[in-house]
Amino acid sequence: IEIYNKDLPASIMRYHSRYDPLTDHNPLTSFGANDHVMPGKIVEETAVLRDMLLHLQTAHRKWFWDTLDQAVKALVQIKFTKYDLMVFGEKTKGVTVHYCLNHVNLEQFAHVCLAVHQVLEGLYEFMNKSGSARFPLDHEWKLLRLLKENLSRSTILMTCATLQMRLERAMRHVHIYLDSIRRVNTGQGLNTLSSVDSTRSSVRSDYGRDYPEYELAKLLSRPNY
Repeated sequence: IEIYNKDLPASIMRYHSRYDPLTDHNPLTSFGANDHVMPGKIVEETAVLRDMLLHLQTAHRKWFWDTLDQAVKALVQIKFTKYDLMVFGEKTKGVTVHYCLNHVNLEQFAHVCLAVHQVLEGLYEFMNKSGSARFPLDHEWKLLRLLKENLSRSTILMTCATLQMRLERAMRHVHIYLDSIRRVNTGQGLNTLSSVDSTRSSVRSDYGRDYPEYELAKLLSRPNY
């Protein structure tokens, strides 16, 4: 997978047009920034929120999406079938057959998952949220690796559906947290706030410890999956 798995500022430089504070729209304006600095934050802390908003709201050079919301919506609407998979090996030659998601959709998943993960991490850093309160989209990319190679077509297709659901939930977290920041600093919000902490911290802390197939099974065993 061709993916530049670096920190948020590095991804901004690689995948988005350079931000010019003198000529470009300041994404922090609607969040109560005063002279490009958020209330109660220093310049470096404010930069985390600005980069996160640029990653969320501006066009991506590689995949040509206008916003990350648009990218997630397009991805979760795909109904993956066995015809979207590729095959490795031939049983007739005694080689075990492996499957993977086709390269285009695999790279699409990789870029969208990385971008959503970076946006979430930027928000958590800005809001000083502890590890147990963070939504783990795909710990150590275990689900994503299942799409790259597996013995079972069903496992890959279930993983696609699971990642699609988790991406939707992750974006719900993003917008609720952004609305919270906006309300605190301006007194105005765009959405009706609701809790994003429906999963107990003990359950979150247990996620990501096992092999990828076990992680998938744990997620699918939850009533809301």
